Amino acid sequence: MKRPQILILGAILASVVWGDAQVDLRRARGFSANDLFGKGAISRTLNTFPVIAAGDSWDSLPFTEEDVRCAVLPAALDWRALGGVTAIDTQPQYGCGGCWVYAATAVFESLIKIATGREVDLSEEQISSCLPNGNHTGIAWQAFSYMQLNGVTTEQYVPCDFRFPVCDYPAYPDTFYLHDHWILGMWDKPLDERVRTVKYILQRFGPVAGGFKVFEDWGNYRQGVYLYDGVSPFGGHHSIEVVGWGDDASLPNGGYWVVKNDFGEAWGENGFFRIGYGECEIDMAVMFAAWDPTTRYPVFALKVGTRYYSAGETVSLPLFARVPEGHTPSYRAAGLPDGSSYNETTGLFAWTPGGDQTGRHEILFTAWYDSFETTQKGTLIVLPRR
Repeated sequence: MKRPQILILGAILASVVWGDAQVDLRRARGFSANDLFGKGAISRTLNTFPVIAAGDSWDSLPFTEEDVRCAVLPAALDWRALGGVTAIDTQPQYGCGGCWVYAATAVFESLIKIATGREVDLSEEQISSCLPNGNHTGIAWQAFSYMQLNGVTTEQYVPCDFRFPVCDYPAYPDTFYLHDHWILGMWDKPLDERVRTVKYILQRFGPVAGGFKVFEDWGNYRQGVYLYDGVSPFGGHHSIEVVGWGDDASLPNGGYWVVKNDFGEAWGENGFFRIGYGECEIDMAVMFAAWDPTTRYPVFALKVGTRYYSAGETVSLPLFARVPEGHTPSYRAAGLPDGSSYNETTGLFAWTPGGDQTGRHEILFTAWYDSFETTQKGTLIVLPRR
């Protein structure tokens, strides 16, 4: 397996989702929020994973705003009690992935447990060694994209013991492929709408990946509901898995989120913590995913999303799909730009945009076999030649 190139801009990460720094877990139990991995831009290679500028638009999500408004939501929900949360991980002192890798694998582990009842421990080491920024800055979206394209095995085959310093893994028998994933930013939404939307996603899709601003007073957390003290200095961002909520009228914003951390069971409330609605931008954006082991529909290995290219740059996207054994998918596309092609047997999309093709191009890619088909929309934005 070759090491894929990531396509995230450090500047975009910093402005979008908790990505410009992460908590240094050398201080996991005696935490100081001032101890952080260094900030910095991530390699600007725009061919494998989508650049996230503002998250998925509402029309590309698997639900509508009306669905959210009309949903019946309980006063509390906890996926731990519903059998949808796996054991607490401990992010080690060095290596095996940043907090965003742990948040992403926690979500996928939850989806597997909810669907099958099986508890698996996915390999953060595999993901982090195959992404150039795996042990440093990033967002869960990158790990989701990797798990959809390449799949991820368990700790049984690729443990966190540093025997695999490079991305060169065989095909393991216990490999799981994510089916889809989304990122929803809600910076323009009032708090009550954000809270309701996150609750809806939690109830319908299961635990989600989230993140929040870390202030120094969080280092003193032991139990209860964390509320920022309003004066402690900012230290960075931290990615986590949100597994539930509880309404509580005695709290400033009416309730709290239940969060799974990766500092080990000795930290916080047996490895979990609670944080008030709206605190530290905890509900400004969420990343969630889908996995259905019983599906018969084609599953694209690569999510197109929104991608940026320069005129004259070669575009090559492996937009093939996985289908049940014994079947072979075919491919078609609508809205193909002049000069581009989408191979009907291999699913390879190829294009070298010309100087007169700058702007936004929306393409519908479809994979199908028999009576089953799946379509995804891709947005390719061509910039003037650099």
